Amino acid sequence: MTKKISDYGTPEIRNKHNLRPELTGKGHAFRLRVTDVDEIDRLLLRKVIDLDQHETLQRLQKIIFDAGLHGVRAASLEPKITGGNASDVSDRGAEARVLLRHVVLHLEHKVDKAAAIMVVNLALDQLSARSVDGDKLIKCIEELDRFFR
Repeated sequence: MTKKISDYGTPEIRNKHNLRPELTGKGHAFRLRVTDVDEIDRLLLRKVIDLDQHETLQRLQKIIFDAGLHGVRAASLEPKITGGNASDVSDRGAEARVLLRHVVLHLEHKVDKAAAIMVVNLALDQLSARSVDGDKLIKCIEELDRFFR
């Protein structure tokens, strides 16, 4: 019995993993990349960071996710009206954006601006784990941990 394989892989792979098609270079050929593991997980698997540091970076990822600053369509910086009253502009996303601003300013003050950008890009999964300066990353994670306490 032969398995039928479509352009999107076998049914086992499609049902088990999140897949993202990406172009391979020449022509219209593409491959499927499994996106279940992000760069922070890769750092943990390579033993660059430990479990507590991984949890700290995931907390930063949650703040970025709550702020809506990820994905193809990022949220606007304006708070949304969530209640029936037009004066009620409390928005969890706006609160998360303010918190993220404080986190980035704290990292810029304690480490440096390039390190703050590196950590945010890593949390956004826009930076390869291989291109990260390990010592600077550990220092940033320690500062993040102090900030979150």
